[in-house]
Amino acid sequence: MEQLIAGTAMPNDVQYKSLLIVNESRDAKITLYIYPRWDFVCWISFSSKIILPGEKYLYRSKDSYKFELVAGFEDKPKESLLEPKTWVADKLLKVTEDLRLIEGELEDFPLEKRVCLRRLQRDKELNVTSGKRNLYDILELDMDQIRKLPIEKQRDAIKKGFRKQIQRWHPDKNFGDEENAKEIIMAQEILLNDEMRARYHNEADYDRGWLSFKRYKAILNPERFTTEQKEAYKKRILMFAASVGIAICGIGLTIGTAGAAAPLVVAVGGVFGGAITGAGIQSLQHTVNKRSVVTEECNTKQWLLKAGIGLISGAAIGGAAVGITAGVVGLGSSAMESAVVTAGQYMGTGVGTGAVGGAVSSIASDIGRKFVDGEKVSLKQAACRATFGAAIGATEGIAGGVVSKAIVGGQSSAATANIQGEVGEQIAILTGAKRLTDVLVRNVSRAVTESGAEAVMGTAAQFVEERLDDSVENQSPGQHFLRGAINFASKTIKAGFRESSSALLSHSKNEIDVSKRAKKYSNLEVDIYDKSGARRGQVRQELFEENNEHLVKCEKSTCSATYQPLESEGLLENKTYSLPTVYEEAVVPCEQEDPLRANEHVNPVVDIEEEAGVNDYCGQVNLADQLLESDELSEDKTSPLLKVREEVGVLDKRESNPLEDTRIKYISEGAWFSRMIVSFFLNDEKITQQVSGSGKFITIPSPARGIKVKFQVSRPFWGDVMKYDRFKEAWFRPYEPHVFCYDNPTNRTFIVSGNLWWEAVMRVSDEYHDETKEL
Repeated sequence: MEQLIAGTAMPNDVQYKSLLIVNESRDAKITLYIYPRWDFVCWISFSSKIILPGEKYLYRSKDSYKFELVAGFEDKPKESLLEPKTWVADKLLKVTEDLRLIEGELEDFPLEKRVCLRRLQRDKELNVTSGKRNLYDILELDMDQIRKLPIEKQRDAIKKGFRKQIQRWHPDKNFGDEENAKEIIMAQEILLNDEMRARYHNEADYDRGWLSFKRYKAILNPERFTTEQKEAYKKRILMFAASVGIAICGIGLTIGTAGAAAPLVVAVGGVFGGAITGAGIQSLQHTVNKRSVVTEECNTKQWLLKAGIGLISGAAIGGAAVGITAGVVGLGSSAMESAVVTAGQYMGTGVGTGAVGGAVSSIASDIGRKFVDGEKVSLKQAACRATFGAAIGATEGIAGGVVSKAIVGGQSSAATANIQGEVGEQIAILTGAKRLTDVLVRNVSRAVTESGAEAVMGTAAQFVEERLDDSVENQSPGQHFLRGAINFASKTIKAGFRESSSALLSHSKNEIDVSKRAKKYSNLEVDIYDKSGARRGQVRQELFEENNEHLVKCEKSTCSATYQPLESEGLLENKTYSLPTVYEEAVVPCEQEDPLRANEHVNPVVDIEEEAGVNDYCGQVNLADQLLESDELSEDKTSPLLKVREEVGVLDKRESNPLEDTRIKYISEGAWFSRMIVSFFLNDEKITQQVSGSGKFITIPSPARGIKVKFQVSRPFWGDVMKYDRFKEAWFRPYEPHVFCYDNPTNRTFIVSGNLWWEAVMRVSDEYHDETKEL
């Protein structure tokens, strides 16, 4: 007999503290600020949400909290609507046209709460592209699988997905949802348009991040369908190649002159090399940024302007690096030996050059955004970002200086541990492997440390910038931590790869020079070195001294930092289409029928009007009237919903067989790798399929019977997810795998969540994103 252990009797839904914000103002953006309950000052919010005019938003949390409402405007100061207040009960807060705040008990509006909960769950269950719902997920299609098909089959699959979803979500249906229906229509319009579909695929690939090959594919070999897209791609790639060439020339000039004996040559090389490198990097960033890659908006004028900005900022950074390095450790032949430079001197050059470089880079980036890209950048934002850049650069310089001194000191001690003086140095670099190891350890360690410090400080700076900028939503500390962890991994991996590649190339060139000079010595009548191994070691020592590798070099002692400010997501803007797109902020609709009353077969509009008549406030909302007024469904012959209404009716008549293929999907929120295993019988044959990765699904044929679903996690060995009562928060005893059984095909979405020690199925929802209460 099954028993429950370690459980409580409290249902999940009762645990949440909820607020429903309704913005009926004309031009005010209402910001909901959330603070921890223990925060008595309420200066720095835990998170925030901006609700645009006409939107509704439901906030829920298991923990108690304080909240504040502020109205923001484009052309006048913000206005406080509600001072920080502790949550005591579920509320509906309505902001009227004249910015009055009306409060109501949320329990008096079960319909609106139910619909908004469904909307929140839909957002959770669908994958995201550019911060918005994935178009393929809206049509219940697997984007990766569809993209592998020929174009015609892609179009057929998109049309099939559209027909299935519009039948489910059209407002004429009992469970219909107008906003979902509009998204479905928009998804079909974008994905059936060859040009827009190619852009969307490129955007989805780009969003995978720098650790994914998909992003490099989007940059170097994107999908392109029209002639205009192909020509724009050729133009951008030419600019890309030119930028890479310019940057390489600048880096080569800097490195080539850094080992020179004359301080003037080093200084000139540092300034001009920095200028050319800056021009290459700034223009390169323009050719690989998201807008240039996805929308093909990469023209020559903007590219030249970015190169000019980079030229000036690079010269300033290079000049500062030369001046600071000369003042602390010297340049050229007058530079100090690496082994005798103190930790304070290493940190001093790192802090100075890092602070200057971070501030100048941030200023140059904002100048490009404002005067080239046309973005809105205020003086306050520019000043804050420059300050953040300087702070990040200084911190990065301190970390890099400490690591450099530790590595150089350790290598110097190892070189002279047994044999002192010049002979010890020669033996230490006798083999090429030893030299390569020293370079790799020194350069990679410093680069990884600096990049890690930059990622950590950058995450903290972004957190602060969000709190200082009222125009952006504040993400929670947990979200910033996750973003910071990903950024840390990305930056350190890239830095390690960059420095390793540079060291290998430099070492290869050095060994070629060693071979040439060693061969020259061997052809002499009297070989000055007796043995081949000794000859190569001595030649390597000569080159070591000629190239001043034992001295501090300007480009190795300085620090360069950048601060990446917050960026808005989504490029396929509403201006391209007459209908709202999924790249706009989703509006929570509240015109649907209550799913709990669906079996009563009542008219949805009549039901809403009866529900709205509960009290005066709800009568003021008058949701049914708002729906008819906003979309004019009774008169507007161009409404997208009316365009498909007739098609939906035809489909209803044509689809006499109620059975259809269904899908079982799972979402993983746990800390480990997971997979879903589904088995079923088809024509008396047992079929077992499995998928791995959050958001993946398995399609179940309509004739299938005896469906079983279970989950496994790898910690690190694969094991079954055990049976758990998510409503009573208790494990079943004796322990057994959690298997969900269905006689016939059904649409289900499972959410598997947990921590390092356990994972369990925490939610099961149907095709309407409602909890099924199944165990």
